[in-house]
Amino acid sequence: MNSLFSNWKSLLGLCLIFVLGCGTGALVDRALVARKIKQLMQNGPEAVTQVVQHRLTRDLSLDQAQQQQLHVILANAASEIRDARKQIQPEVRAILLDARKKTEAILRPAQQARFQQDLERAQQRLGNRFFSEGDGTNDAQPASTNAAPTQ
Repeated sequence: MNSLFSNWKSLLGLCLIFVLGCGTGALVDRALVARKIKQLMQNGPEAVTQVVQHRLTRDLSLDQAQQQQLHVILANAASEIRDARKQIQPEVRAILLDARKKTEAILRPAQQARFQQDLERAQQRLGNRFFSEGDGTNDAQPASTNAAPTQ
């Protein structure tokens, strides 16, 4: 009987180690992915083009000439994306600010305080780029207290 109980304890211990290992791996993976996404968001289209170029070069075994052509294509695309964002960003910010004001209007005072804290935490995580009144291309701008975060 002692041997059977000992085997179950060993099996249970192995299962526990396995579950804890899976959980730890998932948490580490989530943190690494979140950090990479934050870096890409903060650095804009240029950072994304670098990632895309690296992956395509690696996955498709691009030669030097193809890499140079891809670089030009992606640089042009990043420039076009930046220009498009500058054009639509004021409208997007106005929509988000309106949604934020309407949301705050339906909240009780304690909820408003929590909502404000959540926005401040998001600003710390994402930086001013997503909370400033500008065109969304300059992280160094001070945040406005009336600006809404972009998605």
